[in-house]
Amino acid sequence: MARQKHRDFSLPEGLRQTEKRRPARVADAIRNELMLLFQRDVRDPRIAMVRITEVRVSLDLKQATVYYTCDENERAAAGRGLGKARGFIRSHLARVLNLRYTPVIVFRVDKLVDENERLDKILNEIGSRED
Repeated sequence: MARQKHRDFSLPEGLRQTEKRRPARVADAIRNELMLLFQRDVRDPRIAMVRITEVRVSLDLKQATVYYTCDENERAAAGRGLGKARGFIRSHLARVLNLRYTPVIVFRVDKLVDENERLDKILNEIGSRED
């Protein structure tokens, strides 16, 4: 019996790079569209001061995690407002973006912004002590 040759079914290098860049391009498109949507069409005052800091899209393009920030005392209300507007936001993205599947939107508070502000405050205190 002859042995079968091992076949390599991996993608060529160029296609693998395109496959990795597509989620980043879709994430940028979603981020830009959300920023415009929040400025123009969303009337919920709980969402008025929300800033989108980052969007991450899964490799299969079926889930988008949207990181946002706002004043600390408005976070709970903003989270409820974003949760209530999730369907409206997703249907808007479905109309505007040319994707086979519209990603499920998950909102998360961006804790890196808080951490950066805390570190800036500490560094400013250290700098003022040295003067």
